[in-house]
Amino acid sequence: MARRQVEGRGVPVPYFVAVIDGKPDFRIGDSNKLMACMRRNLCWLCGEPLGVNRIFVVGPSSTMTQSSGEPPSHVECAQYAVMVCPFLLQPGRPYRDEGKPIEVAHADGHMKRNPGVIALWNTRKYSAIQAGNGVLFRMGQPSSVAWWSQGRPATRVEVSRALDETLPLILMQAGNEKDVQNINGAYSRALTYLPAAPAANQENVCAQ
Repeated sequence: MARRQVEGRGVPVPYFVAVIDGKPDFRIGDSNKLMACMRRNLCWLCGEPLGVNRIFVVGPSSTMTQSSGEPPSHVECAQYAVMVCPFLLQPGRPYRDEGKPIEVAHADGHMKRNPGVIALWNTRKYSAIQAGNGVLFRMGQPSSVAWWSQGRPATRVEVSRALDETLPLILMQAGNEKDVQNINGAYSRALTYLPAAPAANQENVCAQ
């Protein structure tokens, strides 16, 4: 991220940010850069080539659906994002739609609800599918999941609460009993990614 262009406030501009009327709009992802990330295996945040590990920066719902509206990043870039992004740092901060200069279509996995905790989903594999007017990324099984909240490692209690609050929102989308069963199964699976108890987990990483 240190190599990225710096805007007026001295903040590095992530690779994905669209430039509107000569100014970067951090809320808008450039669709051309998204395609470049997919085709050339580039980091969504810094634009440099990725290695074998791909880190998805996602909310609790994505750990249940194993999907994301954004492509992966380097672990260092992902950690930078959860420590400096205002939206991710402040759980009560709403996503700002007002004043957007253009209409932007997001895939279903695009994070607009602030979940309070963020997961860094470390995987080597993923796939991309068309979802509405956007692209949805199916995340492969994780080698590790690290949880963050307000710029620091999240506690087990915080993550558990966030998953419990997210489950009813996903269940509202269920169309039938089979959907309910699948969602409850996904919730149970997500619980296996909880941080371990503090005494046994100083690095806040749940290894799979």
